[in-house]
Amino acid sequence: MTSPLFNSLIKSLIFPPGNLLLLMLLAFLCMRRWPKLARFTLVLAMLALYLQSAPWVSEAMIQYLESKTQALNPQRAAADPAQLTVVLGCGRYPEAPEYGGVDTLSTCGLARVRYGAYLYRATGRPILVAGGAPYGEQRSEADAMAEVLEREFRIPVMFREGGSRNTWENAKNSAAILKREGLTHIFLVTHAKDMSRAAWAFREQGIQVTEAPTLFKTKSPAWPLPYLPDNFYEFRWALHELVGILYYRLVAH
Repeated sequence: MTSPLFNSLIKSLIFPPGNLLLLMLLAFLCMRRWPKLARFTLVLAMLALYLQSAPWVSEAMIQYLESKTQALNPQRAAADPAQLTVVLGCGRYPEAPEYGGVDTLSTCGLARVRYGAYLYRATGRPILVAGGAPYGEQRSEADAMAEVLEREFRIPVMFREGGSRNTWENAKNSAAILKREGLTHIFLVTHAKDMSRAAWAFREQGIQVTEAPTLFKTKSPAWPLPYLPDNFYEFRWALHELVGILYYRLVAH
């Protein structure tokens, strides 16, 4: 696996808006010697700008990803043979001034922790939190997740996996902890659109997974808003998942 910094640099070039800047740079460089190619590249950049910022495109990608999983029924969860809940990290809110300048959970990380707490109360299964400090941050995501669960939700955390840099390492390192404790079947908590890649990574480590996705895309903007350019956020996330699925299955073994 490559370093997080290298991965971030690559993503900044192939994901929007970096890919659009590259197309516009190419058009500028071709303007004098190859004007037809320059015009074609500009048109391509405009088309890519629209498609990558239009909600109907990102929603179609997200719906495809979320179609690979389904919400966990609370009654079925209580009867499920899973022995433990693994909650995956989702970034951090760095040096939060209102929390004394320490790193705490991002908005999406808090959503996953909340659902992990809900599952604990529904099933009584212990919790493992997973997330490292890939850029040398002051503490791991696992420590921030455990702090929120224990102090704010009053939920005990049995294990912390704080040495990983990505989802593949979450799975590899968590599996080592689980196997050491004789645990082989988990509830896995992550975003619904992330579940296909995350569950596959854990299963590759020999862990049985009961998928426990959260934060489904449940409502679309009113017409005509889905067809108007908005932002790149959801497109980038969906593209990250699709590229990640392909990369993991070709490279991460």
